[in-house]
Amino acid sequence: MKKISIFFIILLTSNYVQSLEIIWDLVFDAKYNLAHIPMNIEDEKILLTFDTGAKEALYLPIDLINKIPNKSEQSKKIRYIDLSGNIIESRSYIIENLCINSFNFKKVSVAEYKYWGFNYLNDDTDVNKENKGLDNPVIGLGLFKDYVLTINYPESKITISDYEDISNDLDEKWISAPF
Repeated sequence: MKKISIFFIILLTSNYVQSLEIIWDLVFDAKYNLAHIPMNIEDEKILLTFDTGAKEALYLPIDLINKIPNKSEQSKKIRYIDLSGNIIESRSYIIENLCINSFNFKKVSVAEYKYWGFNYLNDDTDVNKENKGLDNPVIGLGLFKDYVLTINYPESKITISDYEDISNDLDEKWISAPF
């Protein structure tokens, strides 16, 4: 009887110790070869450009931001220079809990998307047809600040994990780059 009890305790404990991991698809447009991630935010399917240079977690159109509950607007606006050299100010928000593609993120930094001086959505590639004429939302590395992000360009996938010590499991061909 003791062996069975110990077995079930170990089984239950190991279930709680497992790391959380999710895989998202990357989609590349044919004209510029930019990476996009199809997402579901607040029951709205959108295509976000994956920008590893973007500081904030998400840059979303204001109409989508307004649909998201649990947000607080920050008093300080975000300032950045767009690709045309213009200085832009955007409202910023902190979202306490945001579910994206069935994955919950805490304290997400979101900025109002404004035109960045470069619009590649005017072409007719398959990726862009459904987003024609819409704002171009962006996902930055800030969304993954508390997670391990693995970008697998050859297989067009990204993996998000809460596994903290991944460096021991990396093959020699992989590089661990903290951000």
